Amino acid sequence: VGRTLRERAQALIDVAHPEDRPELVRRAKDAHILYADQIYLENTGRLYPEDAQSIHEFKGGLTVRFRAIRPSDEEEMRRLFYRFSSEAVYYRYFSPVKAMPHARMQEYVNVDFQSTMAIVGLVGPPGAGRIIAEARYVKAPDAPFADVAFVVDEAYSGRGIATYLFLELIRLARDRGIRGMTADVLANNTSMWKVLEKAPYPLKAHRETDYYHFEIPFHPPAATG
Repeated sequence: VGRTLRERAQALIDVAHPEDRPELVRRAKDAHILYADQIYLENTGRLYPEDAQSIHEFKGGLTVRFRAIRPSDEEEMRRLFYRFSSEAVYYRYFSPVKAMPHARMQEYVNVDFQSTMAIVGLVGPPGAGRIIAEARYVKAPDAPFADVAFVVDEAYSGRGIATYLFLELIRLARDRGIRGMTADVLANNTSMWKVLEKAPYPLKAHRETDYYHFEIPFHPPAATG
């Protein structure tokens, strides 16, 4: 309900068999349903991480469904971006980003699930949910660690959603052989600090000019008791 023809086409392609998707994308472009520059990564369908799916109930009885990001999430992710305050955008991007055009956002929602993992959190019924959170890690080539970042709709802050996403990313990263995480956090972004401190591993930090660089090696958690 309320979706554009392009959004509906992308959603149908998302659930088609991975081998059929390239042809469906080509036909949708020829019919001018999808933009001519629409990105399609052929391996994405085969590598789509089913183990990223979960449902969790947060404070206040809020139920959120989580899954890996899809190309059809482009418009919902753009809507999420435009709901952010200027401060939230600056915390996430380290710059006062004012717009999120199609070219940039479609690159954001098309990930390979090898070097990049991205999870979205949705509220509402399946098939018509609204994205309220997103988290991702990006592993540089030949690097053992991955850089992590996440955002939560400010209307849903303070419920533990960011912490849940962070711990899920750690689980997914470890299962894929990544040996740790890094994060650059502005010095006054105390909410991000608090989330990173929830990691079940030692947290290392050093100060740069106006931000802190965190490292979280995936060593076994310290024994308790």
